[in-house]
Amino acid sequence: MFSVERSSSGEKTAYLRLRSGRLAARDHVVLAHSGGGGHRGRVTRLEVVGAESQRGRALEAGEVCRVRGPSGLRVGDRLGAADLRGPVSFRVRVGHVHAPVPARARAGFREGAR
Repeated sequence: MFSVERSSSGEKTAYLRLRSGRLAARDHVVLAHSGGGGHRGRVTRLEVVGAESQRGRALEAGEVCRVRGPSGLRVGDRLGAADLRGPVSFRVRVGHVHAPVPARARAGFREGAR
């Protein structure tokens, strides 16, 4: 979990990136706390970031999602048993992603055109 938001009603929404496997709504999960310990819970709602129009879609490895359901969500929590994971180091990085544009796509582009 890299971010946790709380709604006005107190419900928590966590943002997570899945490193491997697959996660779907109604899946039972084990959450390992970064300081040790953890608990089990059930995912009640899952929205894949960038695919909000595809309701009910499962999260695949490498994707980011908003998840609700398991109580006690905290930044730094991990899916999976605590004894299978090493120590957690959490660092926020902000940046830009630049992708090259093929020459064919630039052919109609004019400098200064709006």
